[in-house]
Amino acid sequence: VGIFLSWVVAQYRAKQEHLADSQAQLSAVLESIRDQCCAVDEDWRVRYANSRLLDSAGFSREEIAGRSLWDVFPYLASTTAGPVLRKAMLERRPVHAEYYAQPRQEWFE
Repeated sequence: VGIFLSWVVAQYRAKQEHLADSQAQLSAVLESIRDQCCAVDEDWRVRYANSRLLDSAGFSREEIAGRSLWDVFPYLASTTAGPVLRKAMLERRPVHAEYYAQPRQEWFE
């Protein structure tokens, strides 16, 4: 039993290390994107936001992590991007949208 338990713990640690490496690689890719970007889950909770988005919007990662995209950026729903983003989530496919964010007085794509 002791040997098996040691093996299980070793496997668990190896998987954790692999997961941490994968997360670091994904973060590096998202940070290399020159545009502002974020990743949301199926419930629209922000799972990742790159530094460009955080700097531009004036948030820290801790402030938006796990919050609804619609709560963090409430004006999005009333722009042309709102329906386009909802359609993308529903159909699970990439989309393109351009919109003007009045509160920030900026165009986004």
